[in-house]
Amino acid sequence: MSPEQEEQIRAFVKGKLQEADIAHGFDHIEYVVNMARKIALREGANLRIVIPAAYLHDVVSRGEVDSFHLHTDESAAVGKQFLEGLGFSPAEVQEIGNVIATSSYESYLKGVEPASLEAKVVRDADWLDSIGARGIARVFAFAGHYGCPEMGKVDRDPDNPEKLEMNILLIRKCLVSVSGMTILRKLSASFWLRLASKTNVRCNFLRCCECFGFYRLDAFRV
Repeated sequence: MSPEQEEQIRAFVKGKLQEADIAHGFDHIEYVVNMARKIALREGANLRIVIPAAYLHDVVSRGEVDSFHLHTDESAAVGKQFLEGLGFSPAEVQEIGNVIATSSYESYLKGVEPASLEAKVVRDADWLDSIGARGIARVFAFAGHYGCPEMGKVDRDPDNPEKLEMNILLIRKCLVSVSGMTILRKLSASFWLRLASKTNVRCNFLRCCECFGFYRLDAFRV
């Protein structure tokens, strides 16, 4: 893919996401593109497929569709239509659409799994933006944007919290590329080391996060 093609895709996506929630704004796209590029180079994936898909995977925001689970298919459709006039072959356009269609958490919930190496790279890159402090911040940003009416009860035992569906254990189980798993291990190990000091602030912060079910500390012992 030429620099000119990438810049056109970048400008198109940035313009489309002006009204997106900040958890899925253009900084998220840049994170996913950069991470996808890194994983693709390690895995030997086709960057001409990976990079457009990474840019376009959230091009239709969840607020533009009737139900969140539709946004991935809509993103694939809009992305394919845009790429058809940008010098990509029909086969490339179709493959990029397939990669987008398997990238999201909603796709996972529907049982749609990435088949190609390129699809695995993009899904891992997307999911890796859901861990650590940034991942926690994105949860609150997403909930606030879509009008979550309340925080919910926090009545769980912080020493034995309920294991929620969307947490680090799920992400670790569902990453599908070798490089994605390697990056997750490094990120989670680094996070554990940064929080290793036994201060009251650190302990209170971790207990609050555990109460909300974002992660269990033992998940970071990798």
